[in-house]
Amino acid sequence: MGIGPEAIVAINITAPIFSILLSISLWMGIGGATLYSIFLGQKKYKEAQAVFTQSFGVSGGNSAIYFSKTARQVAFIHCW
Repeated sequence: MGIGPEAIVAINITAPIFSILLSISLWMGIGGATLYSIFLGQKKYKEAQAVFTQSFGVSGGNSAIYFSKTARQVAFIHCW
């Protein structure tokens, strides 16, 4: 039986979105960790804390967007 054409379409639609959100989260996480380490090494604790908060917030926001869209898609597929 396998999966139907709707499942293939769903994967083809969500895969690029997932890749974009993942790359933005990785970009912010890796860049934020680098800046955080640099500021800690320079003993600039306020700037390090700000970088950490911003990186965490952007990555968390991306995750929330992805999971909210995924939850809607799963609910839609479940209704079928």
